[in-house]
Amino acid sequence: MKKSITVMIGLGACLLAPALLNAQQQDDPLYTKRLVEARTRAKKEGLALTLAEIPKPKIPDADNAATYLIQLQALEKRKSVSREDADFIHNEWFRAKPTPQRTLRAKRILTSRADIMSLVEKTAACSSFYLPFRMTKVSATYSFAEFPFEAAAALRGIARWIHAKTLLLLAEGRYQEAVANQAKAFRLARISSRAQDTSQYLLSSALDVMAVRGMDVVLYEAGERAGVAEAALKALEREPFVMSWEPLLSFQLATFFDNMDAPRKAATNGKYDAEMEKSLPKEAQEEFKRYGYPKDPAQRAERYFNANETNLIRRVVELKSVMASPYYQKPPEGFPSAQEIERLSKEPDTNLAMMPLSTFYIIRTRAAKNEAERVVLQAGAQVLAWKVAHGEFPNALQEINPDVSLDPFDGKPIRYRKEGAGFIVYSVGESLKYDGGVRAEGKRIEGAFRYPAPPRKDFPPAPKSAHSLRGMSSGGRRE
Repeated sequence: MKKSITVMIGLGACLLAPALLNAQQQDDPLYTKRLVEARTRAKKEGLALTLAEIPKPKIPDADNAATYLIQLQALEKRKSVSREDADFIHNEWFRAKPTPQRTLRAKRILTSRADIMSLVEKTAACSSFYLPFRMTKVSATYSFAEFPFEAAAALRGIARWIHAKTLLLLAEGRYQEAVANQAKAFRLARISSRAQDTSQYLLSSALDVMAVRGMDVVLYEAGERAGVAEAALKALEREPFVMSWEPLLSFQLATFFDNMDAPRKAATNGKYDAEMEKSLPKEAQEEFKRYGYPKDPAQRAERYFNANETNLIRRVVELKSVMASPYYQKPPEGFPSAQEIERLSKEPDTNLAMMPLSTFYIIRTRAAKNEAERVVLQAGAQVLAWKVAHGEFPNALQEINPDVSLDPFDGKPIRYRKEGAGFIVYSVGESLKYDGGVRAEGKRIEGAFRYPAPPRKDFPPAPKSAHSLRGMSSGGRRE
């Protein structure tokens, strides 16, 4: 995602700079001064403006999860699972009823891959995760920060191996071990959440969802057995999801400035591709003429880049406080909505600035959804632990603890009600309208934990295919 966003920024500059060089009106001489002031403000906020300013952590290889991910990649290239076994783990084991035959087969596959399981254990024991990036050229003037995406994606593979082992432990009735094993998936999400760039944060987000839903399965299978729900609660408490937005914001700013450095110099020197100018719609060129750009081509280009950089810094500084505040709190007055960002992306002074800004709207909503999933899971575990201790479900979450966790979407206590022989805990979600109803077509549409789980339907054997375990899906809830 990071790659595509940065490429969009570069292409946007390529297309728009020529149009600005043809504008016919006068410049605003304050833009250069505004940019200097904006950069000074960003520095006071602790935000980096160049990639060189972002510190590279010194992490021992033995404590860096990336060390083992690279080893895992090399291992997978040398030794692959048979197509039949891959199809089994990829489909049946994650979604079907664990019959004795299936359990034996899953155990054989996992046991035969002791080399991978050893790397899983080493990765989950790490407290750090860092993958260095490098700048890659897109053209003579544009580049972007590229990461070893395959190594980062290998974290997903580790999470799937953990989930597969969790399901095996459940099938064998080793419930406490299943909780302890699934807790390793939370560690993977935690260590990757400390990464500096948005792509690795989104990976962390996906890992967090996988970890939560794996623990869901554990609670559905064994939640009313003594000690299981309590162990799940302790695992969640040991691995809180703490997100720092400053590294992401700094990296976004620094990447933007590094990417814009070459096209800025090319544009201000009058070197631009005339063919790109021709490809720009006439109505867009007319729109730019209305914004008072000067006649001199170099001055026009200078204003274009200065204005966009100034506006991006201003918005990122605002984002620093917005991202750190609860989702349900309204952004400060004047902060653009998603609809306003779309409008501003068409104006020359803010065109480039809005592209990276829109990414953080996605991330902020994703973070709230993940938080809702975790809060719901934690509340579900609390209710199950209460049932084990008191013989019945509570009438309200306040019976367990007066300080009920808040729904990140509206700031009110997470919802709970008894249903038949069980209960449901849920978040109202982004729509603020979810009432705990049945999920559409069996899909999870809001953060919710309904217990007991719906009866499982057996999963028909999957057709043979060329899947490998490296491409396994995230599995799913055994429902």
